[in-house]
Formats: sequence, C-alpha cells, structure tokens
Amino acid sequence: MIAGESVAEPRSRRAVLVAAFLTTISPLMAQSGRVKIQVSDSDGTPIANAEATLLGSLPVRTLKTNPVGEVAWTELAMGDSKFEIRSPGFRMRILVITLLNDEEVNIKSILEVAEFTMGAMVVVGKPKKLFRKWKTRPA
Repeated sequence: MIAGESVAEPRSRRAVLVAAFLTTISPLMAQSGRVKIQVSDSDGTPIANAEATLLGSLPVRTLKTNPVGEVAWTELAMGDSKFEIRSPGFRMRILVITLLNDEEVNIKSILEVAEFTMGAMVVVGKPKKLFRKWKTRPA
C-alpha cells in the first residue's frame, strides 16, 4: 500500500445481488415480440386497408393491412397485446395475443359482414302554398 491511498471498501452483498439481477433480466428486457395478422372475410378473401390498432399503448398506434390483407407489428412487449381490427362494412373485432418469446406469432382474423340497415330522413319545413286565392269581380 502506498502512503496516502485509501483501502478499497469491500463490495456490499446488496450491490452484488443487484448486479446479478440486472445481468439476469437484461436479455428479457431486450426481447421484443412480433405479430403478423392476416385479415379476411368469411369467404377467405383478404381485406386490404383494414385498420389494426394496438390498444393500451401510448401513443395509440394504427397500421393498415397491405393488398393481401396482412399487417405486421414489431417491438411489442412480452405478455398480452390487445388489437382492434376494423374495416368499413364489417363488424369490428378485438384480438388479445399473448407473446411469450421473441418468435413471430401469426394470427388469422376473420371479419363478419356488418348488418345493413336502411333509413329515410324526413325534413319537415314550412308548407308551401299550392293554390292562389282568386278574387272574383262583381258582375
């Protein structure tokens, strides 16, 4: 030991445990899940431009399906991811996908045709005069 230097303090048990914990979970924190959703109708026809929204994320993220009805999500957290799938003329569908590792999950989502209802809009206004009153002249 050289004069004027202090003796290094022994590492505390807590610091060693924290370091071991961080070393153990760091690969898990780096993992990110991938999901590919194939959107089609009940006949199996792909639905292009359907919207897939990842719910519960901030900011809310929405992607549209490609011409073959597929949308790919990356960098998703492990655990449950909730998606809302919608397209005009079809019923909206909610999907909950559980990611357990960094492998890609492929899901097929079939949208049902929405019920079509017709309605009529009636506009009520001031009635127009249909007839003029004719004045008669005395004879």
